[in-house]
Amino acid sequence: MHKSRFLNFSRGYLHSAVKSDEFSYSRIESNRVLKDLSKAGRINDARNLFDKMLDRDDFSWNTMVAGYANSGRFTEAEKLFYETPVKSSITWTSLISGYCKYGFENEAFELFWEMKLQGQSPSQYTLGSVLGLCSTKGLLQKGEQIHGYAIKTWFDWNVFVVTSLVDMYGKCKCVFEAECLFEMVADCKYNAVWSAMLAGYSHHGYGYKAIECFRNMRTEGVESNQFTFPSILRACGAVIACNFGSQVHGCIVRTGFGANIFAQSALVDMYAKCGDLNSAKSVLENMEFDDEVSWNSMILGCVRQGFDEEALSFFQKMLSRNMKIDEYTLPSVLNSFASMKDMQNAISVHCLIIKTGFEAYKLVNNALIDMYAKQGRLDCAIMAFSKMVDKDVVSWTSLVTGYSHNGSYEEAIKLFCKMRISGVYPDQIAVASVLSACAELTVLRFGQQIHAALVKSGLGSSLSVDNSLVTMYAKCGCIVDANRAFDSMPARDVISWTALIVGYAQNGKGKHSLQFYDQMIATGTKPDYITFIGLLFACSHDGLLGSGRAYFEAMDKVYGIKPGPEHYACMIDLYGRSGKLAEAKGLLNQMWYGRPCLPHAGVDEFCGLDYLQDLTSSGSNLSKVDA
Repeated sequence: MHKSRFLNFSRGYLHSAVKSDEFSYSRIESNRVLKDLSKAGRINDARNLFDKMLDRDDFSWNTMVAGYANSGRFTEAEKLFYETPVKSSITWTSLISGYCKYGFENEAFELFWEMKLQGQSPSQYTLGSVLGLCSTKGLLQKGEQIHGYAIKTWFDWNVFVVTSLVDMYGKCKCVFEAECLFEMVADCKYNAVWSAMLAGYSHHGYGYKAIECFRNMRTEGVESNQFTFPSILRACGAVIACNFGSQVHGCIVRTGFGANIFAQSALVDMYAKCGDLNSAKSVLENMEFDDEVSWNSMILGCVRQGFDEEALSFFQKMLSRNMKIDEYTLPSVLNSFASMKDMQNAISVHCLIIKTGFEAYKLVNNALIDMYAKQGRLDCAIMAFSKMVDKDVVSWTSLVTGYSHNGSYEEAIKLFCKMRISGVYPDQIAVASVLSACAELTVLRFGQQIHAALVKSGLGSSLSVDNSLVTMYAKCGCIVDANRAFDSMPARDVISWTALIVGYAQNGKGKHSLQFYDQMIATGTKPDYITFIGLLFACSHDGLLGSGRAYFEAMDKVYGIKPGPEHYACMIDLYGRSGKLAEAKGLLNQMWYGRPCLPHAGVDEFCGLDYLQDLTSSGSNLSKVDA
């Protein structure tokens, strides 16, 4: 019977039932209407009909228990459950499923074990419900207990139960266990088990395995659905597999899911993460309904690609369309303001955050602290930090990093100590920032303590932490320890090599700096602006005139790096130390960046006061021209 016609029939049937003192309709018809009212969420009407029924059977009682439980009305559900004359497996499962649906962990498992004690055998649906709860809440140990029961009762061969187990293990980060179970039923065409395995891979960073699983799924002829596509697209975004993601897009269109909001949202997210903002925008614009999740993905994608103005443009469109903004929208917008140094609009959005109540959200508050710190407004960052009731490691790290990046090194170290006293364990970003502060203040002892604590904590290192360690030891004069930290690094970048090059130069071992530069080039790593400062500084203090000239010329000719004041300062100092006064004066005249603060000191030391006056005069004239 058509749904609308059946609802009309139900209303008439209920009206007759309420009016009549003697309920004369058949039990089958009554149960049918009872079920329809329960499914429609009309629980009070269903209860009125139930109370009028003179001939109730197991189906009647189970329907009412399930109706109350699925609506979250557990007081009535429990009362009716214990009043049920004969409790079958379905009766127990109805209440257990309700508990699981609403996340009532203790009640669900207590009733499950009581069900067993009462001699009732849980069904596949009972096991599916409790395993679903374990998946949602990450209850691995309890999930394993249910798995053990499933093995004893031969349910481990039931594809419905196995699917729930694969999903549970996948959600609990036990991907290997999920794989073993999946292999048992991989030959079947049941798409739910394939989707569960795919989701397990996707959620925990096994992007390439997810792609392989999807390919096998297609080869086996298993159909995809609205649950399959978001998982594979998430995997494509994680490993930047844009070409494969585009193929999945084609598959979505061919199978009729092109207008599905979950598939569309996942497509926007995938294209944005892969840097294909045009495709992401195209999908977004073709969506029938505005979806804030998709718009958030678009804004975040723009921010990650450095298109801050575009990100803010999408945010303004969200506001103009009266779309709902959430705690995921605002951090991306605040990051854009931080990159653009746009304090005026940042303050306006901060006011919006206060008005809309998002100041209570930790994610938004952390973004506020980070935004203000990056713009040098530490007073505002401290205010936002102090208002937070529940500070996490990101909150502390944002402020520690802000202090360090803005030159408040002592404050960074003090705040780091407060963070540890408060019981918050630092992450790698906080450790890298405080090590940088130690390097600038040359507080070797404290830096060593941080290093020791890092090793003991088992937190593991990262490229930024390793680079900070090399820099800290080098700046503190412990070049052997800096070298040891460098040698232990599993991966190195230009910052790693530059830290050691500069470290050796500052510690009077310029020739070692040049040797490390040659090793760096041999690895294929290209030098940057700071690398050449270290090299030229080394050449200056070791009197390596030929090497200094070669490096200075190579900056622009080979690597396209325009020399800055620091490079000119080193070269003028090198010429001064080598007695090449004419070259020093000529180089000063070539400077495009105005008179630097360092070269005069070098010339004064090696060339005498008269020549210094000449250079100063030349520098003054140059400054007038630039002005």
